[in-house]
Amino acid sequence: MNHSEISSFIRGTADLLRSSFKQHEYGDIILPFTVMRMLDVVLAPTKQKVLEAASKPLPAALWDTILKQTAGVDFYNTSEFTMPGLPSDTDGIRENLTKYVTSFSPEIAGIFDVIKDLDDSDLLFLVVERFRNTHIDLNPTSVSNADMGDIYEELIRRFSEVSNETTGVLTIFADPVAEISPQAKVVTYAQGINGQSSAICKSDTTRKGDSIANVHLGDTLADDQIPGETFGYQLSKHNYGVDWKSSQAAVKRERDKLGFAGLFGAGLPHISDGQLLFVQHVVAMMRAPEDGGGRIAVFLNGSPLFTGALGSCESEVRRYLLLQHDLLDAIVAMPNDFFFNTGIVTYIWLLDNTKEPHRLGKVQLINANGICGKMRTACGISNRDGSVTLISNVLAPKNKT
Repeated sequence: MNHSEISSFIRGTADLLRSSFKQHEYGDIILPFTVMRMLDVVLAPTKQKVLEAASKPLPAALWDTILKQTAGVDFYNTSEFTMPGLPSDTDGIRENLTKYVTSFSPEIAGIFDVIKDLDDSDLLFLVVERFRNTHIDLNPTSVSNADMGDIYEELIRRFSEVSNETTGVLTIFADPVAEISPQAKVVTYAQGINGQSSAICKSDTTRKGDSIANVHLGDTLADDQIPGETFGYQLSKHNYGVDWKSSQAAVKRERDKLGFAGLFGAGLPHISDGQLLFVQHVVAMMRAPEDGGGRIAVFLNGSPLFTGALGSCESEVRRYLLLQHDLLDAIVAMPNDFFFNTGIVTYIWLLDNTKEPHRLGKVQLINANGICGKMRTACGISNRDGSVTLISNVLAPKNKT
């Protein structure tokens, strides 16, 4: 079964939802079920071994580790059910599916939260039946990571364009690093506020054999879940021009307590736009120059460049980055419509705390607006859905690079 056939099957599930859900809600249902089906396929070869291990009196402290080792991947499911093996029982489907979902390891179980809404709409049985009886093959040996990523993005675009709700940066940015330097080991970490993005990121991470323990769900500003870590490379993309009221109390508390030793010492921008907070956040997590240095690419609109008069908080953050620490290496103006579903101009700020001598005290401005070609499909990342930060350490065979 090819890419288009898989996408067509999954899209067809939307026909079941039309009378009870809005179009922009389809993805919140279909994507988790697609992930669930894929995870079920991945676990199938070791299913019985995991059930046998789970039936033994394992030490509580080792339970999680032993079951993951038995499963051969970074998650497991201790239910006797599989998706195809769920009883075909209309009345008991909610109870059976809930038991199946909650039997995943904790970091996986939390991504399936659509059961109640579907059951309340009398659609749970129909959706489960469609996925449990499907002939689509989501096995990683049959569908490449690239193809699965394309399928996810196509579904996201199709179900979100009406409401301007889309996903954030995913693990796709780790792939080019491996292509450029095959000998390097890329260890990625991610945190984002959107549950759907987190679920897809975990799914992609699992398919690639990496640890989903490094994928975190939560407010990056108010609840940093990777405290104390520093990174060689960071990529940050978040919501443009969206207020940070929900994070305000935690951000102010952190700044008052830690100042420049924390994340937001340079200043707090106007409450209506939190972009410069995210910039400070990733700067605080740069690897120290003596350890190899840190480099950052952060996607922003024009506001962080121009908002705020001299002496304002925005101006103070820019002074901190440019004059006090000379971190800003280049600004790239991207082509119009770089992100689908929005006409907002995008800039990429490149920051580096190990600038080459001839670049010290300088910022390179690159106008890439006309340097582009039409893609077959949009790149699949929008700027309107919660923050996502992808951060990584790239380890060469002998030295950090």
